[in-house]
Amino acid sequence: MSTADIVIQKLRPVIFPIFMIIFAVLLGSVSHSHPNLALGIMGACLYGVCLFVKPIWAYYFMILATLNFLGFATEHFLALPGAFKLRDITLFALFVPIIFDIAVDRQLAQYFKTPMNKYLFCLLGFVMFITVYTCLVYDVSFTSSLRIARKYFFYASFFPFMFLIKTEADFKSTVNVFLFFAVTQAILMIVQFSIGLNVIIMPGLKMEYQQLSGLYLPRIYLRGGEALLALFFGISFWIYQTTKNKKYLYIVFLTGIASFLQFGRASWLKQIIIMLFPLIFTKPSTRIRYLNSTLIFIGAILLISIAAHFTGLRTFELFSKVYEHMQSTFSDFINRTGTFGGRLKEYVEQINLFLQNPIFGVGFLHNIAAEESVKAVIVKDLSVETVDSGLLSLLTTMGIGGVIVFSTLSSAFIFRCIKILRNVSDPYYRGIIFGCFSYFVGGLATFITLPFFTFLYEVPYIIIAFALVEKISQLNQKKNESI
Repeated sequence: MSTADIVIQKLRPVIFPIFMIIFAVLLGSVSHSHPNLALGIMGACLYGVCLFVKPIWAYYFMILATLNFLGFATEHFLALPGAFKLRDITLFALFVPIIFDIAVDRQLAQYFKTPMNKYLFCLLGFVMFITVYTCLVYDVSFTSSLRIARKYFFYASFFPFMFLIKTEADFKSTVNVFLFFAVTQAILMIVQFSIGLNVIIMPGLKMEYQQLSGLYLPRIYLRGGEALLALFFGISFWIYQTTKNKKYLYIVFLTGIASFLQFGRASWLKQIIIMLFPLIFTKPSTRIRYLNSTLIFIGAILLISIAAHFTGLRTFELFSKVYEHMQSTFSDFINRTGTFGGRLKEYVEQINLFLQNPIFGVGFLHNIAAEESVKAVIVKDLSVETVDSGLLSLLTTMGIGGVIVFSTLSSAFIFRCIKILRNVSDPYYRGIIFGCFSYFVGGLATFITLPFFTFLYEVPYIIIAFALVEKISQLNQKKNESI
């Protein structure tokens, strides 16, 4: 044992008492003159205690921060202007207890070791390269370049997840917590849709009425909520298919309805892919159960619709409008008309930026950076990234190099899912893998019209999908070794 290890082990029992003394002195000195600051210090200190006493709770807090606390806060909540937001700080803080624990016991590093590591390190390294590239080529500050780069740091959240989940009990508890978040978010969104714009129960969301193929409906935009619902709709849907546990069927209905009520055509396509894609890899018995449950679901919808129609509700007209809205997705894409065609016309300048810099793109520039440097004026009054096309954002900011890096990462995860499915027989685990796999494939399929890899509010759930599959591989391997 090294001298550093001995010192750390001796200091560990006294760290908490020292921390509490400092906390009490600091809180007492500012509480009288600055009560709000005192509350902030108290919250920060409690979070610090949580990091070392129950670090998985700190991870959940980070997820809630990326969700804007289920819509009850805005993304500017407790932000440091011009620097980092609360969610960034909660991410970086997760590495503090991990570094401390590994310094005490280096054997704990085994929880990090997965085949996905090298691909994630490659991605993070490429992001840092583009950050420096932007500074050098366009003469902007490192802080300025970080404004866009920092969202990609959330790909590093894979490592805290893998480290903090050590046993099967930890794993199941964590999945249940995420399912609880998803169900709560679904209920909130369904209630908000039902009451309309008259009463806003989640101040962190955007909601407006829109005409959609003749329907005049409220649309809900909640950053992070969509990704949470999509991933755990897929996981609960496929756990139900593999285990027939009815508890997950209720979760499927809630998360599925909430996802549907966003009325996004690409999001609907993602849902369809989530439900259908894993059938390629399922056993014949699972396919039969799937077909039976699907027929029962369709039959129930038809009976309810017929009954509602005779009471005076225009349910068939509603379904026809929904079908028309879904069908328009393909005609708009093929003919470059409608919303898709309009966006293509708006993106002419971004496409030109990519064509001028095809290898590495223009880097992490933004319109504020244009005020720092003459070279960065090329993006003045122009949003380099777009929330409507992740592929275009990737091409514009990281060029073909970025596409290659993310394509390699995607291929690695897809092959890992297929390989692990062959080795895992537990129905619960297989359901989770199917859900993560289909969620990821759905994101790939809609990347041209939705942000996926490039969207801050999607990245944590991509990583959760990666980590759940890899953790299942680890737990399954341990189970096989103990037999």
